[in-house]
Amino acid sequence: MTGVEMMLGSDSGRCVFLSWRGAGGDAASTQEALQASRSSRRWGRGTEARQELDWDSLTLQHSTMIISRVPKICVQLSHQPPVLTNEMYCIILTVQSQEEAVAKDVKLTAGLKPGQEAGLGQTTHVTLDGSSVCDDNAPALLTDLPLGDLKPGEKLEKCVYMRCVSTGPRVFLFHVAYSIDTAVEGRHIVCKCHKVESLEYH
Repeated sequence: MTGVEMMLGSDSGRCVFLSWRGAGGDAASTQEALQASRSSRRWGRGTEARQELDWDSLTLQHSTMIISRVPKICVQLSHQPPVLTNEMYCIILTVQSQEEAVAKDVKLTAGLKPGQEAGLGQTTHVTLDGSSVCDDNAPALLTDLPLGDLKPGEKLEKCVYMRCVSTGPRVFLFHVAYSIDTAVEGRHIVCKCHKVESLEYH
């Protein structure tokens, strides 16, 4: 994102333009915004335009939070502890859509949560294939595994196998992401949604 412009008001009355440019800078300063408001008086017309306000006395406080759309999926984890060393430990992941439209391009990221002790990455291995014991070349984190689409109300299950060749506490991450077609104020948009669950072992 290289910049954001926001218009407060309408072209039939008084307008204020707030501008922000990229590179990590803050929103436009109060002085810049007030200058923009004064220069925009040409937009005014009619009765509303004649209601002169003391624009120079305005104090602007800008606080904006952009959040992701709330995901409408249920993610559950089922397993039977304890976890034994070198065991192919199965964690059953159940994902059920509660969306009113098709949840498209569902992807799963599962395995050892990043940011833990460096040695854990070499002693923790993850796979979806439980037919054989995974070797030391198996990754500690599986990323962006495609699970297909989910129709409204549809449910899917995946067994994720974890193998720990050493003891010690670990946190496992399960991240489910998908896209959904929706409409906001009459406009068709594609939203990216995700939900995260985690398990901690000692």
